Amino acid sequence: GHFSAIAGVLLWEHSEKTALIAAALARQDDGDEFTAYLAGISCNLGLLIGCRVLDGLFDGSQIPSSLAFRAQWLDLARRLTAAVARAWEFPGDACAVLEQLGTTDASRLPSEGVRLYSAQRLSQFHSLRSEGRLPGSEAACRAMVSSDERILALAMDTLARMEGRKG
Repeated sequence: GHFSAIAGVLLWEHSEKTALIAAALARQDDGDEFTAYLAGISCNLGLLIGCRVLDGLFDGSQIPSSLAFRAQWLDLARRLTAAVARAWEFPGDACAVLEQLGTTDASRLPSEGVRLYSAQRLSQFHSLRSEGRLPGSEAACRAMVSSDERILALAMDTLARMEGRKG
């Protein structure tokens, strides 16, 4: 369908990058790498499912694009991701991390949730940077993504190794 064709590959690539970064951050913090990776690789399930639903509803006349739609879409997708993880009987810690993203604003997340949220943002930064599509200066975007240069360096090194294996 229209939305799945546009978003499917991008969301999967984002999930792969998020999973690798989340696992690297967990390793650095002596956290559970498997849980971090599992939460990262599944973080976009709700968006992927939502794209399939939109494919069935889309008649080609109007593409939903309002800020209100986007905010509701992301909220519902996060909750759906957590529900799917529970239904698929993911380990409890992975489910808890995914549920945290759907119920709390980023400033109030526990450490595992902060790790996943950070990994998502760092993955997005990497993709936009690779495509030359950063909104504003790179320095400003880097500051928005992470105030900790060590975390940013770890994430970019992790993704550079991933790209080296693919290439």
